[in-house]
Amino acid sequence: MSLKRYIEDYVNHLVLERGMSRNTAAAYSGDIRSFLNSCSGLDEPGDISEHTVQSHLAKLQKRGLSHRTIARNLAAIRSFCRFLVLENAIVDDPTEDLSVRYRPPRLPKVLSLEVIDRIFQIIDTSSVKGIRDRAVLETLYATGIRVSELTNIRLGDVHAEHGFIRCFGKGNKERLVPLGGSAISWIRRYLDRSRTAYTSENAVSDYLFLNRFGRRLSRVSVWNMIRHYARRAGAPPHVSPHVLRHSFATHLVSRGADLRAVQEMLGHSSITTTEIYTHVSRERLKSIVKQHHPRTDRNPGTP
Repeated sequence: MSLKRYIEDYVNHLVLERGMSRNTAAAYSGDIRSFLNSCSGLDEPGDISEHTVQSHLAKLQKRGLSHRTIARNLAAIRSFCRFLVLENAIVDDPTEDLSVRYRPPRLPKVLSLEVIDRIFQIIDTSSVKGIRDRAVLETLYATGIRVSELTNIRLGDVHAEHGFIRCFGKGNKERLVPLGGSAISWIRRYLDRSRTAYTSENAVSDYLFLNRFGRRLSRVSVWNMIRHYARRAGAPPHVSPHVLRHSFATHLVSRGADLRAVQEMLGHSSITTTEIYTHVSRERLKSIVKQHHPRTDRNPGTP
């Protein structure tokens, strides 16, 4: 059987047996197809070798792609090769001895509390759109959920009286995330004063956040919404929903929140992923000392 046929079976394996989302499985298959396209003569499973994988990774490096992207490509190819071994299409995994040279992870971008407050305050909440937008941003920052999780929240997932929402993360895994008082207040205000303006007889929807056509608010719309208000508030460039997620986690950890609790709220499968926020917190403390301590800039031995 050709490699292209195996890729189709592999995607189904990821979704049905390993519980990955369709988006994640598509990203894996995209990296694998890129590998097959960059190396000529890869038609059968046995054509994949350690040399062909190394050659592909070298091409990615020459293109100036980041370490993280190259490591992700290797992970996708390795996962595919292990699948081929399971299917008895090949005997040994050619990627077993391959690795991408380690580089320290880049610290995520985080907004200060002052900047987040400015973004919230810049929203005109005298309009139905402003009330909806404020509720969206308050929910993102209060919960740290992903933008795809936010846009998929349905009315039945909101339990304001108990102070939490239900969302579905990667692999369609369900989790309950606490809501703070401010987010609850704005969600209630949105439901009472704003959401009805977005409903339509032609588009009945039970999603929480709607667009002007009465349909589910899209991820792109949320991205554009955040960038619009961030720019008006004078926030750093490239503010995104994920920056709010990073800010949520960093602010919790810096104030002493338990790392396991933060892991559960973020929906991370591994605590290692969540540990990055302890590094962010330490770096922030170092920058505060450097900026404000009276002896930071003095040379050793200076009186």
